[in-house]
Amino acid sequence: METKLKQLLCCKIHPQITNIKEITDTLRMGGRYFLLTLKQKSMRINNAWFRILTLEKRRFIDAVIQTVDKIRSNLLLKILVGFTQKLLQAIGGMRGLIGELAYTMQTFGHPLAQRISKIAKEWGNKTAASWANDIGFIRYLTVIDINNLPIFKQSNKP
Repeated sequence: METKLKQLLCCKIHPQITNIKEITDTLRMGGRYFLLTLKQKSMRINNAWFRILTLEKRRFIDAVIQTVDKIRSNLLLKILVGFTQKLLQAIGGMRGLIGELAYTMQTFGHPLAQRISKIAKEWGNKTAASWANDIGFIRYLTVIDINNLPIFKQSNKP
């Protein structure tokens, strides 16, 4: 289930959720999977699920997870935004929610893949258009960048 959320969120939302509109869009798009993952991560990280939310709020979110696939009601969104904002703040935002690699894929790998895809299309490569959203290519670029540490360089050239 967690991989389904990562696929849903990858390259479709802002990597840094900072304002209420971004949280609302994420809740509307992610629905049950977003709330379930947020619940699981907030229980693991600093036990924020129990520290931040009261019993009634936890029961409310559990009821939403069990009954709603996609959140369409504006009233329900308004209620959930406050809870979600507090939990995201407690676990470290999207980085804490989706993990370090997926976060870096969104902030670094996806923009780089878009630039490489654009250059390749200008050179005449017909399949390059699909590279910009290819998860494997984005992950490859991200891992290459993560492993490109100065300690591994053989020469002193920048």
